[in-house]
Amino acid sequence: MAENVDALVIGAGPAGLTAAWALKNLGIENVLVAEREAVAGGIPRHSHHPGYGIRDLHRFMNGPSYAKTLVTRAKDAGVRIANNFSVTDWEQDGLITATSKNGRQLLMPQVVILATGARERPRPARLVAGNRVRGIYTTGELQQAVYERKLPIGTRAVVVGAEHVSFSALMTLNHADVKVVAMVTEHHKHQSYPAFYFGAKVRYQVPLRTTTSVVSVNGTDRVESVTLRDNGGNESNVECDVVVFTGNWIADYELAQRSGITRDSGTTGPLVNQLLRTSQPNVFAAGNILHPVTTADVAALDGVIAARSAAEYLTGRSLLGNTVSINVAPPFTWVSPQQVLVGAGMPPRNCFQLWVTEFPSSSLVVVQQGTQTLFSQRLRLVPGRPAELKSDWISSVDPAGGPIQIRLG
Repeated sequence: MAENVDALVIGAGPAGLTAAWALKNLGIENVLVAEREAVAGGIPRHSHHPGYGIRDLHRFMNGPSYAKTLVTRAKDAGVRIANNFSVTDWEQDGLITATSKNGRQLLMPQVVILATGARERPRPARLVAGNRVRGIYTTGELQQAVYERKLPIGTRAVVVGAEHVSFSALMTLNHADVKVVAMVTEHHKHQSYPAFYFGAKVRYQVPLRTTTSVVSVNGTDRVESVTLRDNGGNESNVECDVVVFTGNWIADYELAQRSGITRDSGTTGPLVNQLLRTSQPNVFAAGNILHPVTTADVAALDGVIAARSAAEYLTGRSLLGNTVSINVAPPFTWVSPQQVLVGAGMPPRNCFQLWVTEFPSSSLVVVQQGTQTLFSQRLRLVPGRPAELKSDWISSVDPAGGPIQIRLG
């Protein structure tokens, strides 16, 4: 027999824990967080560098402290957190199947908040040739190996990517006494903040190889070298015993797909409006399943909006109305949220997240509906970093005016 739950939150990272805490503060009694890992807290648990908690908690913390704070706050509010609790199936009638140490369990929640986050694509998904050898990591795998399992990593590493998370990998490798012999990016410059790159160049003396890609990882039992190719077609080998593939994010969308929720082809996660409501009225989503990937505190603030919307649904105050789709033109690959529910207010943090895969020729972003220009804004557009487009134009959307397009001016 299925257990009835007021609100089920799937995922105990910053978005899920914040959503659960906010639901309790909004008067929702029976809130359960399902977490497939043994410990709640998400990626920040094994990301030991500082910079967490600034926007949501207004504090400057390292990852483990931030995760512990969110877990403690949720539990103190009365949230139930079930660790080692994996949601394995989701029927379209709302019945959810999960497995835990107690065996198979059935849940029938009134509302669901998806907060399963995102993950980095591993080497095979990037179509990089080579054998399956030891010494290949994503940033998340590396951080777990170093901080959680205390495993030996190697001596010489190549970091693939030059965005924010790439520099986090660099710090983790330094902590493990691994020398980084190259950071490689297909772009003509790095994609992080100048201070991060300057610090890496001066403190760690890491050479950055731009307009260069990894075409193969070489070795029989363990990584021995990587083959690099620049944009002129020239190839070279770099000796190393560790390769870390960073960034290149994809949403953890499998559960959404099982339930029949409409997904966005750009983000790969659920398609939502500014209330973070999906195509199923009682299902909401928050965090990096929606915009892979932003910082943990931004994901956490999503949780507050999703919780508010879920609570309004539970109390019969959920808004209905005309929905207008938002499309993006190249070089944009996605926008989040992807819909405007007319008259329903602003999206999280009063902005839309935008993503590009290349450095564009223009910084002017234009929002149009039909022939009418609703808004324009100059933005710093960098691959691997979400840009924040102001949402001031929402009130000008015509419910009968057709789709909205976001393009470069």
